[in-house]
Amino acid sequence: LAALGLDWRSDTVRLAADFYVNKDNVKGVTRGITVGRGLDTPDVPKPGQALAPDWTYSRAEDTAFVLRGEADLSKDVTVYGNYGQGSTDYDGLLGVVFAVTDPQGRYRNNFGQQRQVLDRKAGDVGIMARLSTGSVRHELALSASYYEQEVRSKTVVGLLPTDWYTNIYAPTWGPAPATV
Repeated sequence: LAALGLDWRSDTVRLAADFYVNKDNVKGVTRGITVGRGLDTPDVPKPGQALAPDWTYSRAEDTAFVLRGEADLSKDVTVYGNYGQGSTDYDGLLGVVFAVTDPQGRYRNNFGQQRQVLDRKAGDVGIMARLSTGSVRHELALSASYYEQEVRSKTVVGLLPTDWYTNIYAPTWGPAPATV
């Protein structure tokens, strides 16, 4: 994670800019196990036992920036604007079936891959005013907002031609399937 925040202010103007980049990389991803119908919950495997092969992964990179500004036009009127953009790039090769099939801990698995890119833009502008009518004080606001998101996604499940069977207490794995 890397982040940078910059702020500047005067008596009537306030500006800010924030930037960040975040990268996640996880290997040996387990997303939960289901237990077959009619089976009791099996004993928990020993601590540290990986329930997914080390060639499974989840990788994500997020980047974004936000710009903000506001200015006092008078002691009772303020205008403001914000704009930001962000992007997420995700790639995951994960188990899509983790199902215990018998009391001895045998379970079946298959794998899928998800590729996803998300691009986001958002902004808003507005004006805030304070005024009095007699002894009653009012606060008024008028604003407009914008949001746009584009998602490009591809998911493929069943990367192995047949489900892989192993055991939660001593899993064994074959080679990684081809990815897209």
